[in-house]
Amino acid sequence: MRYALRARDPTDSKTKETTQHGANRLAAVGLSVLTVVPEQRFGKVRLALLGGGREPGGAHTLNWPIWREPIGLAGIRALLGHPHLDRPETRAALGVVERRRARRISSGKLLNVTRAEARFE
Repeated sequence: MRYALRARDPTDSKTKETTQHGANRLAAVGLSVLTVVPEQRFGKVRLALLGGGREPGGAHTLNWPIWREPIGLAGIRALLGHPHLDRPETRAALGVVERRRARRISSGKLLNVTRAEARFE
């Protein structure tokens, strides 16, 4: 049922496969802010994603702020890496109205992400 949020059932063999060009372009631009840096965790060096995190159970998450005013790429990166966005007064001062989170899940052998949910700390 991972296709429940799609416009149609992807298993229908009569359905012609289409590309969502607008979504692909938006993703290509958005990927430029997902910087990775090395971090040491449990005695091993791993890549950490700016805006990424882990839940107590170990699930990978991607977290991002929703802000009011237009900002540039440097501002977006600063918000993604800000250490105190869990504080309401910090979010208010920076114009952040909420935060979103998606979790990485596995569906058989494939990895996917959940639908984004609002986070209010």
